[in-house]
Amino acid sequence: EISCVTGVQTCALPIFNIIKVLGRGAFGKVVMCREKSSSTIYAMKILKKSVLLEKQEVEHTKTENRVLQTLRHPFLVNLKYSFTTHDRVFFVMEYVGGGELFEHIGRLGRFPETWVSFYGAEITLALGYLHTRGIIYRDLKLENLILDASGHLKIVDFGLCKDDIFGGRLAKTMCGTPAYMAPEVFVQREYNRGVDRSEE
Repeated sequence: EISCVTGVQTCALPIFNIIKVLGRGAFGKVVMCREKSSSTIYAMKILKKSVLLEKQEVEHTKTENRVLQTLRHPFLVNLKYSFTTHDRVFFVMEYVGGGELFEHIGRLGRFPETWVSFYGAEITLALGYLHTRGIIYRDLKLENLILDASGHLKIVDFGLCKDDIFGGRLAKTMCGTPAYMAPEVFVQREYNRGVDRSEE
């Protein structure tokens, strides 16, 4: 029997029915699924272990799992389960179906100033929460900001997070999306949580 972690306890592996593919990335895909026992809809991120090994992303994936298990915040997507099989890693998270902020801005052209203030405040609160827990996000971009059914924002995709950044500790890995990358990261200087603020 495969077991999974809910963040606080180990449980028997739940059974899911996959409904549709939501997106594909370099390391795997994200699907919408329904948990059979509760009929709850979730987003499931499925990563191939062979690709993680090939692209040397094992440590990032371990950090993502560690970070997701400790986070509980209204403006961050929350983890329900994580588990592995012989060839894949699974993260089952709350489903957020309101679309990417990138899509909404593309459709509207620009947001009214009140919307910008509203979403800016939610991003700031989410990043502030991460920073108090010693986590830097490092990949803040419109595509990683999803709206929920109530119109609130949630930050998704914690694959590039770095944890245990307290006090004067610094990170130095060059990572992120080039168009959104903080200058410190781009020029390969050591950095702290300020890299998230420069991307807001």
